[in-house]
Amino acid sequence: MLSVKRFCLSVLLVVLLPGIFLGSQALAKTEQISIIDFAFVPATDTISANDSVKWTNNGAVDHSSTSNTGVWDSGTLGPGQSYTRQFTAVGSYPYFCSFHLFMQGIIVVKSTAVEDGNATNTPSRYSLNQNFPNPFNSSTRISFYLPKSGNVKLEVYNILGQKIRTLLEKVEQPGPKTLFWDGTDDRGLNVPTGIYFYRLTAQDFVDTKKMVYLK
Repeated sequence: MLSVKRFCLSVLLVVLLPGIFLGSQALAKTEQISIIDFAFVPATDTISANDSVKWTNNGAVDHSSTSNTGVWDSGTLGPGQSYTRQFTAVGSYPYFCSFHLFMQGIIVVKSTAVEDGNATNTPSRYSLNQNFPNPFNSSTRISFYLPKSGNVKLEVYNILGQKIRTLLEKVEQPGPKTLFWDGTDDRGLNVPTGIYFYRLTAQDFVDTKKMVYLK
């Protein structure tokens, strides 16, 4: 009788374990991004933590998927080649093509919260990314992510702590945002070469990063 029970238990484990394993794997997925006609399609993609993104070069020339902040670099992707990366940390991840700098995209990674037995994707948190390019001599891109709507202010300061430019000051809706600074002050005058700081203020979130302007 004991042997029969052990045999039944073994059969039950053999049947259930693969299903449990496959079920856990099904929670993560892979988003597809096509590189074609000198653009990332889609240019903005929102995924959940632990999901992966696969870039495929469907064009006729070399491209790349390169993180603005050095998180990843696909290297050269020739026609037909792909690159896949898994994202485990929430936040926003801007990237570009190192061969064609005007090609830009962003990956927004949300957390997956489970409440009352239902899985829902919830916005992660405020984030301010490093400007790109940095240093710069004409204009630079500043991107950030807002998990909810509210008053937002983005300002530029010189090394003495003096505010020289307000790039944004209004109520913004949640999601990824991108602004550009062309090295001018609030009067439209060019600022001198040097180190500058940009500060994002939104609700209780405040973050400041450094950038270098070269004329």
